[in-house]
Amino acid sequence: MNMRTQQLCAWGGVICTLLWLIGFWPLAGFLPPPLPSSNADVIAALFREHTISIRIGMIVLMFGAVFYLPWSAAISVQMQRIEGKHTPLTYTQMLMGAIFVWVFMMPVLIWQAAAFRPDETSPELIQRLNDLAWLNFINPVATIFIQGIAIGIVILQDKRQNPIFPRWVGYFNIWAVIMYLPGALIPLFKSGPFAWNGLLALWIPLVIFVAWMVGMTYLLLRAIKRQALEEGQAC
Repeated sequence: MNMRTQQLCAWGGVICTLLWLIGFWPLAGFLPPPLPSSNADVIAALFREHTISIRIGMIVLMFGAVFYLPWSAAISVQMQRIEGKHTPLTYTQMLMGAIFVWVFMMPVLIWQAAAFRPDETSPELIQRLNDLAWLNFINPVATIFIQGIAIGIVILQDKRQNPIFPRWVGYFNIWAVIMYLPGALIPLFKSGPFAWNGLLALWIPLVIFVAWMVGMTYLLLRAIKRQALEEGQAC
């Protein structure tokens, strides 16, 4: 049962990614994002014309966010096999995963508030809520940065002949989270590659994040299957 539970938690990574993309893209229509330089009337019109689809998209996005936590927990189980009895980086990764869920829930709640009664709300207030949501959505990259660094370091510490994760995965985790760091600069820009709709702050990190989630899920499932074979359990 332990292995099956791990597998179910690991599949949370794919479910999380799919629900995020569906809720954010075809439903809410936030890809591509509204321009940070757009005036209040443009942002208000977006929420007034697409009220229902934004509301539904945010509900889907919220459910997608919670699947990130069991996925992080499954990674922690495999990290603990590497770290052994004392597991500070395993706990760090799991706690950062839990915080990251809240990081994604906050902007969802703010977008829901902006879309709750847009016809009764001033354009300026809708614009401010949208600003607050985007800043919360992209800017707190420090959380996932620490999470990815913890995963990468533990993987690189695995000295067994047949490591649980390939060594290159440790380097990939560290490289990936470094590529997210330009998102921390979005409060300083309303246009260009470092704005919330920019190449370095959004699009490159988005592609890397999806690849990271899907790739780590595949490798996690493979590690769980190996563990089941080594311990003689059904999987």
